[in-house]
Amino acid sequence: MTSNPLLDASGVAKNYGAVAALRNASLSVLPGEVHALMGANGAGKSTLVKILTGAISANAGRILIRGEARDIRSPAAARRAGLLPVYQEPSLIPDLDVLSNLRLTGTPVEPFRAWVRELGIPDLDIRDTARDIPLAVLRVLDLARALAVEPDVLLLDEMTAALPANLAEKVLEVVRRQGDAGRAVIFISHRFVEISALCDRATVLRDGETVGVVDIVPGVEEKIVELMLGTRIVKTHVAARSAAQKAAPAPAQPRLAVRNLRVGTKLNDVSFDLADGEVARVVALEGQG
Repeated sequence: MTSNPLLDASGVAKNYGAVAALRNASLSVLPGEVHALMGANGAGKSTLVKILTGAISANAGRILIRGEARDIRSPAAARRAGLLPVYQEPSLIPDLDVLSNLRLTGTPVEPFRAWVRELGIPDLDIRDTARDIPLAVLRVLDLARALAVEPDVLLLDEMTAALPANLAEKVLEVVRRQGDAGRAVIFISHRFVEISALCDRATVLRDGETVGVVDIVPGVEEKIVELMLGTRIVKTHVAARSAAQKAAPAPAQPRLAVRNLRVGTKLNDVSFDLADGEVARVVALEGQG
């Protein structure tokens, strides 16, 4: 990877009335890098991605692509700049078939077909209507559509969240190869195992601000959690938990004990204990109440 950023965003802010979705976000991504964008729910990750890809406009900030300032005010402008997103919700128009969706975005059909096969769906019929295609497959089609135009920066928002294991594995393989080919990928995921296996660095947001950039190395998870939640919060939580564990009394008698409960034909030989502070979930097997 070179030292010159492919994408460099700084001072990005976005307000919705009195609510600040982003306050001072920055993100710098190198060519050939798979870069994680991390933060707790509400930290501003999706808002930053939507600003970078022209879905919404920022109130402040600067975006450089290959060192050149770009004013990205629409998805078309982002696409021309080489930035393409794959959002959490599929973007294909439900009432159109796949081919018509491709034509709307000017996506080349044959590269799209090749990527669909590469991503683990060998028998797609592009005449199928989007609404009749399973959600997991639609997400993969969105990714294939983005890959088909060879973007400089691919932005993936929780790409594997709704995928079965076999498709998720294919996606991760393809993402890694994008980095190997000199392109950049911004990868949003809550799964540390994916971040550790796939990403080179991570930028962490908290309360709409960038609070740190870390290299992905063994044991970095604790540092990322501290950045996501705030060092003081994490240390206080750990200390309180340790104190509680030391002071914990011996196991008490259950608050409620049920043994061999029978009610007509509905319940037959039901037993369970309920301790202080517990919420119990009783699961009945089919035909047993």
